[in-house]
Amino acid sequence: MKKLSLGLLTLAAIGAGAFMSLFQLFRHPSGSMQPTLAPNGFFAVYRFAYGKERGPKPGDIVVFRAPSTNDRLLVKRVIAVAGQTVQVRKKIVYVDGEALPRAAAKGACEVKDDTGRSTRRVCYIETAGGVSYRIAEDATTPPSTSKKVKVPTGFVYVLGDNRDHSYDSRAFGLIVNGSIKGRVSFY
Repeated sequence: MKKLSLGLLTLAAIGAGAFMSLFQLFRHPSGSMQPTLAPNGFFAVYRFAYGKERGPKPGDIVVFRAPSTNDRLLVKRVIAVAGQTVQVRKKIVYVDGEALPRAAAKGACEVKDDTGRSTRRVCYIETAGGVSYRIAEDATTPPSTSKKVKVPTGFVYVLGDNRDHSYDSRAFGLIVNGSIKGRVSFY
């Protein structure tokens, strides 16, 4: 029995080591990716998701170095990649001149603010790159329009799922692919 327990313990340690060599655990400190990622929730990032032959795709959630400080890590959803044109007009995302498909989400949609207080939002199911996900909008925030951007090779355009409460490409511009640490895989 002791040999079996020691063997299982060894196997578990090897499995944990293999997991940690492929994935890195993070805690999301803000509400910018609600309703997908909870504030202060943990998630795993696949560190080898991208390479020379494969880059991020629309719909992927990525962790990257903030372009302004380069020391802070951010997590956002990829909306557009090299060769695509993107613009947000009156809270609707347009890629290559077409609005991303979206429909009203069923059920309540509550998000937490930075103090932990729950607030109700309008939620939609949006689809980018064949990936569907929930986004939250604040009905009290007036709609705005971002400038139209053509994404060059080696860059992506990212947005938070909590659209009216996210620091993302609308504020800091494009993300260079080399600053991406990996793709969020488990949350």
